[in-house]
Amino acid sequence: MTQYVHVSIARLTCICTYHDNVDSTNEKSRYSNLDNDGENDEGTGWDSDDLSGDGEPYVGIDEDGPPQPEMLFDESPLDDAGGMHHTTTGRLPADLLKTMAKTGWSDLSKQTPYDYLMEPYESRPTMSMWKDYPRLYNGDYGPAHEALAAAVTPSGSFFYFMQPSLWEQLAAASNDYFRQNKQPALEKKKPQFKVKEREKIKEEQNRIEDINVRELCVFIGILVARTVAPNMEKLENHWKKTDEGAIPRGCFGQFMVRDRFMHLSRNLYFSDNTDQRALIDRSWKIRPVITALQQRFQLGYTPPPTKAFDEAMLPSQPSFNRMRVFIKDKPHRWGTKLFMLCCSTTAYRIGYLIV
Repeated sequence: MTQYVHVSIARLTCICTYHDNVDSTNEKSRYSNLDNDGENDEGTGWDSDDLSGDGEPYVGIDEDGPPQPEMLFDESPLDDAGGMHHTTTGRLPADLLKTMAKTGWSDLSKQTPYDYLMEPYESRPTMSMWKDYPRLYNGDYGPAHEALAAAVTPSGSFFYFMQPSLWEQLAAASNDYFRQNKQPALEKKKPQFKVKEREKIKEEQNRIEDINVRELCVFIGILVARTVAPNMEKLENHWKKTDEGAIPRGCFGQFMVRDRFMHLSRNLYFSDNTDQRALIDRSWKIRPVITALQQRFQLGYTPPPTKAFDEAMLPSQPSFNRMRVFIKDKPHRWGTKLFMLCCSTTAYRIGYLIV
């Protein structure tokens, strides 16, 4: 009972509006402010145990269990805190909080697992699914013939899912984005650092060739190569033309010049921001890629009679990710949450939904 009383005081203090109503005759050092320990946009507010995964798991009240007995509020702790007036201001005597931290909390109780949960798992008999569900699909399932033929090489598998039509759509969206932002980029040039005339800069921008499909493929390949052999100092070192001691020269210049790579990295775009759907779809910026992969995932595999449905998390820390969520109990707590439909035998992802 003592635990619920003190929790009620803390909640009551957190939700009340702060007022500096400490009497002038009282010493402010005797009081401490109770702050809400909820998370903000960056995830701060959790203690180190929460963020590191240590500590005891939270054991809440079972919603499906029997109703809990009515909890009566003991007013004696409220009187010790100075009454309702001081409690609602958010300031409590420091001595009271220290005493409460040592003796005011009861031990955490945990529910004992059911006996049947401790027994060995017994798998379902082979034909029991078809007996329980007579109209269940009973045909062959697995990868499609086209998918198996494309999987002979890694690049074949990659381009089976990333079709040429998708690359053409991405190239067109990137070129449109560059044209839309050509004039704003020209206006952002700082006059104090200007070396060339504005007309000269505009002329150079007009001479830039459109992004084509082959360049996009090379660009993605360079990004993959960079993850395999990263340069921790800076990206430009991948285009170095001379050796520096034991550090070899860069080799990315064999596939794409540095300025062209930077142009693609600044203007790579997947969709049109002027579309009205961009206002309501949080994943609109990558919607063409999501739609194309959904279609190819379904065409490349014949689903089995039994499938698995579960949630997953794509790790993502940057705050500019509009699809980023925080889930405390996940190994990666910040990221993009997905609901996935997979084959229960091979774990092939048949479809997915981004939350």
